[in-house]
Amino acid sequence: MEAAGETPTSLEDFVHHSMRRMDSHEKNINDTGRTVQALVTQVSELTQQIQLLRAPTAPPTPAVPPTSSDFVPSPEPRLPVPEPYAGESGYCRAFLTRCSMHFALQPRTFQSEQAKVAFVITLLTGKAALWGTAVWENQDPCCASFQDLSAEMKRVFDRAVAGREAARVLADLRQGERSVSDFSIEF
Repeated sequence: MEAAGETPTSLEDFVHHSMRRMDSHEKNINDTGRTVQALVTQVSELTQQIQLLRAPTAPPTPAVPPTSSDFVPSPEPRLPVPEPYAGESGYCRAFLTRCSMHFALQPRTFQSEQAKVAFVITLLTGKAALWGTAVWENQDPCCASFQDLSAEMKRVFDRAVAGREAARVLADLRQGERSVSDFSIEF
């Protein structure tokens, strides 16, 4: 067996060395996914606390001591984070379905619509990330709920336009009241 840091001397050593490195990388990726999930949970909890602090205060309710019959929720399952979405036509629905299942299996983690929307936007890459950044920064109405964001994403990314239809869509495209960044993303 070789010591850590030594280079493999045979094909078999090379394969074993490569497999150990791949196992190590897989563990690191899984650890990173769990860390990201923990951060998303913390952001969700902080968002809820901020919303509670902004809400008008009601008179305090007397504390009720817990009884033995109180429901103790079971822990939510640990799930791998859905793969990022880069805006490819035809993959939008699958991505949103995976996110929706993620929310269904972790309802306490994603109690607010804002937590769901923020989670989805963090998983966007490429042109989808550019679009997501623009709608989030501009406080677009589609950021009000996961359902609204899903509908807008399907409208923007899940359409295959070719040939004459593409020419017609480009000819009809107008900036209107949108910002230049929103208009350029759709263009």
